[in-house]
Amino acid sequence: MSTTDIDKATSETRQAATDTLDATANQTGQAMDAASQLADQAADQGRDSIEANANVIGQAMAETIESAVVAGQVMAASMGAAVIGAATAAVEGMAAQGEQMRQATSQLQAAGGAAAGSEGSDEQEQQAADDVDSDEPEASDADAPQASDTDNEEDDEEQAGTELAEGMAQAGRERDPSAG
Repeated sequence: MSTTDIDKATSETRQAATDTLDATANQTGQAMDAASQLADQAADQGRDSIEANANVIGQAMAETIESAVVAGQVMAASMGAAVIGAATAAVEGMAAQGEQMRQATSQLQAAGGAAAGSEGSDEQEQQAADDVDSDEPEASDADAPQASDTDNEEDDEEQAGTELAEGMAQAGRERDPSAG
């Protein structure tokens, strides 16, 4: 085998090795590119999936929160109505109690006025009786009643009877104001 043949074979071997290395490098690069693309696609799909899930979860949470807010507003409104109703009932109850107290006070005042009128009429009757007694002349053996004295006594008794009747009428009016 000549030197030329050896050089030629060596050159061909080198070229084949170089071609093989280049092809391998190209295939490896392509495989790496494909793997990278697959990884990017998976990442994109993962992000899309995560975003989609996050959107669904976020929407569900937002709807839940909104429902809770609406429920809270309904509860607040119903509680407010209940509180207002209770306060109204309490005020009405207090007003009714106040009216009862006013009526009781009026009854007490009327009873006090009637009692005072009763005492006053008793005093008037006693005073009228005293007036009758004081107007009657004391009988004595020395002074016999004269005709003129008898006339005066009748006038005095009539006056005392009139005063007594007026006193009793006044007492009746004080007991029952509607009567007079």
